[in-house]
Amino acid sequence: MLNLWIRYYPIIRFLKGKGLVLEVGSGGLGMGEFVDRPFIGCNPVLNGDSFSTGLIPVIASGGSLPFRDDMFETVLCLDTVGHVNGPLRTRIVRELLRVAKTTLVYSWCAYGRTGVESRCEAP
Repeated sequence: MLNLWIRYYPIIRFLKGKGLVLEVGSGGLGMGEFVDRPFIGCNPVLNGDSFSTGLIPVIASGGSLPFRDDMFETVLCLDTVGHVNGPLRTRIVRELLRVAKTTLVYSWCAYGRTGVESRCEAP
C-alpha cells in the first residue's frame, strides 16, 4: 500500500479541479484508492478485480484506446508500459498522447535501483 501511496501522492494534488481523467493501466483500483472523484480506468483485463468507488471501467488495450482524440483533460499512465514489449510501448505512448487534451502524466519503472525491477520487464 505504501508504494501505491508514493506513486499517487504527487498526482492527487495536481488533479484537483481538472476535468475528465483517464488512467491507463489502472486495474480495478487505480487512483480511486486515493481520490474521491469519478475517473475512467482502462485495463486489458479486469476479471475479478475489486473496483474503487469512482472508477468507470473500460476493458481495452493501451495500444488501441476506444476514445476520441483530445477526449481527456488529463491522462495518467503510471508504471504500466514497462510491462509490455517494445513495439506495443510505442503504440501505447502514441495513444496516450492522442487522447490527452492538455496533460499526460507518465511514469516508468526504475530498473536496477529498487525492488520494482523484479516486477517489470527490462526495456
